[in-house]
Amino acid sequence: MSESILLSSRVRLARNYQDLPFDVAQKPDAAAMCIARTANALRLSGQDAGFELLRLRDMDDVQRKALAEVQLISKDLLRNVDTAAVLLNEMAGVSIMMNEEDHLRIQAMAKGMELQKAAEECFRVDDALSRQVSFA
Repeated sequence: MSESILLSSRVRLARNYQDLPFDVAQKPDAAAMCIARTANALRLSGQDAGFELLRLRDMDDVQRKALAEVQLISKDLLRNVDTAAVLLNEMAGVSIMMNEEDHLRIQAMAKGMELQKAAEECFRVDDALSRQVSFA
């Protein structure tokens, strides 16, 4: 029997807005503000090419679980289906999860042992957002 091992590297950053409550996932108005602010900041930064906004409430259970299975979203994000969303760029291996435990979880994944590549991509997105919004 032949077994394959798949390696990947992932970098994840947690960010919170200074003016939104920390339990934003339980407050629909604040959660909606978090999603709108993040999508707008990404657009204004000019780094939005290839990103798609996916609201978990608009997806079926199979679609949500498929994203979690390939680690494009966390299993923790699935606890907040009504208020959670992700800005996803599958080609770049980048996702911005919104309204999980923190307001944002920015993550980048790269094939193999490319930790530096994943970190650079994650920090690029974080820097782009940071130029548009204020984090705590």
